[in-house]
Amino acid sequence: MLNYRARHRSRLDIASKTALVSLLLSFILLVVDFVYLPQAQPELPLFYTLDSSTGPLVSKWYLLVIPLLALGFSLINLLIIFKLKTELKELLIRLYAFANLTVIAVLSLALLRIIYVTS
Repeated sequence: MLNYRARHRSRLDIASKTALVSLLLSFILLVVDFVYLPQAQPELPLFYTLDSSTGPLVSKWYLLVIPLLALGFSLINLLIIFKLKTELKELLIRLYAFANLTVIAVLSLALLRIIYVTS
């Protein structure tokens, strides 16, 4: 019985650690964005992967959407894990935490690519 509880607690801790890593990554994204914003061009192409520069331009402040979206996902993920970890099955919590980390990683790569292309 004690072994089961210890194993159960450690699995939930993995989900909690994953959620904290995604939160930390979101804060790092926000810091990188704030460091880049002063030197960014006033207007950036909305579709940064297109070859032509005739695409619609947006203000550089739209770059804040990506880190704020990542931060919002991370905070919601933390709330779900810490509030519902007794009610949900551990596999569902772990899957949700890793899916959130994957979304945060994709948003991070998108922001880094935008910064690389526009600098």
